[in-house]
Amino acid sequence: MSISIHGRSLDDARRTDAGSICTLIADHLGIDHEHVKEQSHFMRDFGLDWLDQLELVIFIEEVSGVELPDDDIDQIRFVADLVRSIKRAEQSGSAVIPDATQGEAHILGSQALA
Repeated sequence: MSISIHGRSLDDARRTDAGSICTLIADHLGIDHEHVKEQSHFMRDFGLDWLDQLELVIFIEEVSGVELPDDDIDQIRFVADLVRSIKRAEQSGSAVIPDATQGEAHILGSQALA
């Protein structure tokens, strides 16, 4: 069974490089991929309010398998901020990989399962 998100396989969607994050953002917002760049501002360039941006970040977390700290989420203004936050979360060992077949999440790194 293959799981896809916006026409992309789950494995492709979990890639967390800047290009993949930009593609996920464009797909989620329904805009042309050429309009999403690392220097894009979520409010000015995409017209997102705080709640729209939070929903986008939650979508990116779920799809990429990375959980961002609340403090990082509050500081995200540009696409590059989101990319950096994802990289920091991966490096700190707080990556969460959803188990699509079980509906559960397994935490990787030094954190214990609750």
